[in-house]
Amino acid sequence: SDEEDRMHFGSVDEKSIRERWATKKSGDHISVIENTLHHPEYDFIYAHIDGLVTYNKVLDYNHKTAGKLDTAWELINGAEYGIEIKCATRDDNWRLGVPIYYKYQVIHYALVTGIMEWKVIARFYGWKLRTYTIHVTEEEVKELLDKEIKFWNRLKLSSPPEPEGHQVNIDI
Repeated sequence: SDEEDRMHFGSVDEKSIRERWATKKSGDHISVIENTLHHPEYDFIYAHIDGLVTYNKVLDYNHKTAGKLDTAWELINGAEYGIEIKCATRDDNWRLGVPIYYKYQVIHYALVTGIMEWKVIARFYGWKLRTYTIHVTEEEVKELLDKEIKFWNRLKLSSPPEPEGHQVNIDI
């Protein structure tokens, strides 16, 4: 399907976008974590982040060579900021900044990792890169955590919220 193709090429393109941004735009090395990360307290809350920046080359090297979850958490705990990469065909939805649905994705990543600053690197029209910085607040993390716990509890009780199509329900 078109949606599967879009997701496939977005995932494949992440590496080249990451490399281009690191070498030509920021100069920062982006560490890649292949592991799925689970919230330290709530095992039903997990994330798979696109990358992070740490200025500790020893941590980065240790993770590259071991690739284990414990070295991933060492890297996360030493991170300067997290990275989220987006591929978009157009920038219509981005004129006022990062769209709300992507912002909540980043807040979710902050909830899981504790990293409160994120760079969203967006590629538009197949070639144009823009960087947006999101500073996540403790209040945003707490609000989302409360919503995720309520959502999970409803699922456990077999009473999920009513589906709403492709619209984002901010008041979950």
